[in-house]
Amino acid sequence: MMNIFNKSFTLKKIQPGTVCKFKYIKPGFDSNMNLKEHYYLLLTMADGSLLIFVMFTSKVEKTKERYIKTLNKEAYESLVEISKTDFNFLTTLSIIDCNSPIYGSVEEISASIVGEVEVISTDIGAKLFNKIIDAVIDSPMVPSELKGKLRLCGTSAEPTKTKASQELTHKA
Repeated sequence: MMNIFNKSFTLKKIQPGTVCKFKYIKPGFDSNMNLKEHYYLLLTMADGSLLIFVMFTSKVEKTKERYIKTLNKEAYESLVEISKTDFNFLTTLSIIDCNSPIYGSVEEISASIVGEVEVISTDIGAKLFNKIIDAVIDSPMVPSELKGKLRLCGTSAEPTKTKASQELTHKA
């Protein structure tokens, strides 16, 4: 079951492997823009303070084409296709773009979210979770410092499922 909580509360309670849905404004962009909600997967909460999310998009062909033609052909390898088989809430084939994670402290991320954070799922298999982390680490577009923080978290463990993060998705 999906639940909506105060964004600061939610961001402090969720654990790696949690999928959330929210509207995010990149710092420096107009907050009055007509924003669309997207799904985001939390990769880590490094040192208990740095949140690293990757975003889902259903614009599969457009995203692939953009990396092939205009951005970076090597970065194309860091696009991870996902479907309803991977996440039962998806209605169409999607991509997680591991080239442009959003990251910052709980306060920074919270300030860039418009509205509330909806916790969608805490169910992601270790294989897919590690594939996504590896794609971020392998991306030529992700800063080395960020890759280092992901490496510190390790890529061979199951995503953490604490009682608090599970309660966020199962409360009525």
